[in-house]
Amino acid sequence: MNTKKRMMRGRPWQVMLLLALFAWLLPLRAMADNNGLEQAFVGDKQYYVLRSADDWNKFRQLV
Repeated sequence: MNTKKRMMRGRPWQVMLLLALFAWLLPLRAMADNNGLEQAFVGDKQYYVLRSADDWNKFRQLV
């Protein structure tokens, strides 16, 4: 307990900064993935399946 207390002394602002960074980045990723496009994964790469003009319009808005 004493070691943990010593380690965290003077660092609460760093922990809060790290938590704020996660809170900022995670919703951006969730919004980017929620675009209604079908996705295909080949290996470690992600591809969008564009079947119609509506899919192309969604893709253009994404990029």
